[in-house]
Amino acid sequence: MIDCYFKDESSAEKGGIDQAVELSATFGSEKIFIREVDDRLMRAFGIAHQALERKLQRFHKQRIDKSHSGGIKNYVEGALKIFRLKK
Repeated sequence: MIDCYFKDESSAEKGGIDQAVELSATFGSEKIFIREVDDRLMRAFGIAHQALERKLQRFHKQRIDKSHSGGIKNYVEGALKIFRLKK
């Protein structure tokens, strides 16, 4: 699930136009939050979208690498190394 929030953070006190985009995504136990502020709303959204894609690709690659790590075989070998035993 992905939540997208658009905020107008402009004010006379700040002296400028600030448009904020916040993307919040949950994938299983992984939570991703991205916040971009720019003077143009669509440019802020584009930057936030690219950042979300990069984080998702990194998350996906980590999951694939973890699944290819060998699972229980590497766990057993790691436990044996702790106790300095051989197979």
